[in-house]
Amino acid sequence: MTRSRYIAEKDLEQKALALLERHCNRFTRTIVPNMPLEEVIECLLGLSFGFEDMATRFGSGDILGATLVDSREILIDTSLDPYDHPEREGRYRFTLAHEIGHWVLHRQQVVSRDQRSLFEADPAGTILCRALRYDQREWQANQFAAYLLMPAMIVSIAWEDLTGSSAPHYVSEAQLTTKRLVLGSESVQILPLARDMAQIFHVSGQAMQIRLQGMGLLTTQSVVSGLLSIS
Repeated sequence: MTRSRYIAEKDLEQKALALLERHCNRFTRTIVPNMPLEEVIECLLGLSFGFEDMATRFGSGDILGATLVDSREILIDTSLDPYDHPEREGRYRFTLAHEIGHWVLHRQQVVSRDQRSLFEADPAGTILCRALRYDQREWQANQFAAYLLMPAMIVSIAWEDLTGSSAPHYVSEAQLTTKRLVLGSESVQILPLARDMAQIFHVSGQAMQIRLQGMGLLTTQSVVSGLLSIS
């Protein structure tokens, strides 16, 4: 399959911040930790949004989300519905932000049914996000989602409010994630401080922990950055 075009990490952050600023300007709001992603999808981007049993629709049990470019839809698997599964709210919000990332970054690379799509493995006009697939476009969508949900400036303010200082928190190397995590991974030891921050931003503890690590707020003597690739 043809590779997605390269996008520098700083440009991914800029695109996410630009979308947040568009939303705030449209609705005369400031950026807050718990941005209403459904409003961004429906009112700002003009897309429809809903839940669906992905295994029934696409014939695979490992699909968590889908972006249907032709019909301008974002679909999330019913297993992530926060009303039925409130304990999965963080996973739901990251997956939703991930699909927004696909729309912003990749919709031009998905073409009509009569043309050859960059994403040859997916149905025509569709981007499917599988729990066990990890490639460049998935990394890009994950990074975009992290910046959208956890903007650096807002994270820094929340960190200082929570800890009483802007200084980083030092931990042992064994306590921090130093490997890439695929969509849907649960095998992460979450620090209490990361869990507290996650509750503020309504994201999963693992997403927040890796974001804090990438920002240098959770650190060891040998910081490994750019590792965020989870939902």
